[in-house]
Amino acid sequence: MSRRMARMRSPSWPPNDSSTMAAQSSSPDAHRNTAGMKPVVLAKEIDGFLLNRLQYTLVAEALHLVGEGYCTAEDIDRVMTEGLALRWAFIGPFTVAHLNAPDGLKGFVDRLGPMMRRMGADARTDYPWTDAQIAAAHDLLARHIPLTEIAAGQRARDRRILELLRLRARLDGQEDPA
Repeated sequence: MSRRMARMRSPSWPPNDSSTMAAQSSSPDAHRNTAGMKPVVLAKEIDGFLLNRLQYTLVAEALHLVGEGYCTAEDIDRVMTEGLALRWAFIGPFTVAHLNAPDGLKGFVDRLGPMMRRMGADARTDYPWTDAQIAAAHDLLARHIPLTEIAAGQRARDRRILELLRLRARLDGQEDPA
């Protein structure tokens, strides 16, 4: 059985030494590496890429929270861009949790685990969103980013991602990924 790979942009591309470059060029995944992607090999087969599975889970819970009237789509976007995404731009969720407690991940889970389990049980990643809910969120987004401006918005997003990758590379003392 083949194992799926999750592909992500690598802030450490290009490689810094000839041995790394030689190993990558002889690898079956060399084309992914030369495209600035960093493959993650899953230990077990599962549908979808890791990034998509995590993103879809987050979006499904966001639809649940908005659909049940807890908050607006704008609130979700603000919480992500002004909070969670700022952390996740540099470190992943396990490292965030590890750094959020003086005694690391174990302490974090010891203290917050029961609440995390309760919230996890309440989360609705299988939330039955409606066409009307999607239409309302779409209309709100289209007022801020008209469909005729999506391509420009994508270019702006991609420029910001590239700038973030450059910043990460600079902060990590690596070569510029561009």
